[in-house]
Order: sequence, then C-alpha cells, then structure tokens
Amino acid sequence: MVIHSPLLAAHFTREIDRLWKGADLGINAALERKLLENRRRCGSGMQRL
Repeated sequence: MVIHSPLLAAHFTREIDRLWKGADLGINAALERKLLENRRRCGSGMQRL
C-alpha cells in the first residue's frame, strides 16, 4: 500500500498501532477450550495411514 498523504499516513499508522497494541496473538483460553473439545469429539483431524 502506498499512501501519498502524510496526514492520512499518520492516521493509518496510529490506527494500526492501536489495533496491534490490543491484539491477542496466539490461542486464547476460549479458543483453546474449543480446540480441545473439538479434538475430544472429532479426533485430531489428521488422517492416519
């Protein structure tokens, strides 16, 4: 992406920084529980040969 407007670039940068600051990277507790429950019900999803 190329932004030619310094003002727009500054706004964009602030917004991206704000989003990254609040990002929850990786698997959070709720997703971990869902993953474990799905594995319990369905297996690993890996086909064994």
